[in-house]
Amino acid sequence: MLNRYDQLITVIDLIKPKSIVEIGTWNGQNAIRMIKQAQKYRKHVVYIGYDLFETANDTTDSEELNVKGHHNVHDVEAAIRKECPDAEIQLIKGNTRDTLTHVAPDFAYVDGGHSLETIASDYERVKHSKVVVLDDYYVADKEGKGPDTDLYGCNKLVATLRNALILPVGGKVKDGGVTMMALVVGGADE
Repeated sequence: MLNRYDQLITVIDLIKPKSIVEIGTWNGQNAIRMIKQAQKYRKHVVYIGYDLFETANDTTDSEELNVKGHHNVHDVEAAIRKECPDAEIQLIKGNTRDTLTHVAPDFAYVDGGHSLETIASDYERVKHSKVVVLDDYYVADKEGKGPDTDLYGCNKLVATLRNALILPVGGKVKDGGVTMMALVVGGADE
């Protein structure tokens, strides 16, 4: 049975990216999976990962609806390099509102902060990528619970994009709701 992250591998199989940007690298495991999958089609893959890493704290966790632990950038980089020695790896620590410039990789995966402002800022800076996958498109669960989409998630952004498609496999949200991914093909909606 597929989990929602398996959908990233399917997208990589379709587009065979040379360059991947991931916003929200966390522990590096998705990075490793994406790089290894891309390397099935080409040996040289460029990966750039952004995260707060060890600079995250209770305040940023609250602002960005983060429920995961924090990892040291050096440990994450070592893990990725160990598993993907032929890839070109760059990890950038800090808030993407400050660190992320306008980039246009073949594939961008946006799963960093969950606030409307952070997601909109991250998308604005990667929107010219060939393919963008936005995580944290929230839908209510069977009990009608879910995160407040007036504060969190990519729902409002996706509603403004005519070239976005919600991917079919979701995952449970800690306090209720389901999180899905939105696929945006062909760059910015302009």
